[in-house]
Amino acid sequence: MDKGRTFKKSQCFGKYISFLPLTEQVKGITLRGFKYPLTSRDIVIGPSLTTSNEIEEEEAVITFDEGILICIESRD
Repeated sequence: MDKGRTFKKSQCFGKYISFLPLTEQVKGITLRGFKYPLTSRDIVIGPSLTTSNEIEEEEAVITFDEGILICIESRD
């Protein structure tokens, strides 16, 4: 299973991207090229640390070590 993805700003559905854990915990999330970057953070279901982010550069990358994430692209 993939543990990361590259997003191209010109190909995204909307302005905002949210990442929500589908498993109880997702470990080692790193966000590069986003308005709110992260480096090797663990997240759990509940807190909103990885919601409503924006791509700042032409390409943005998310990687993580363990778990399952849901990605939501939205316009509002």
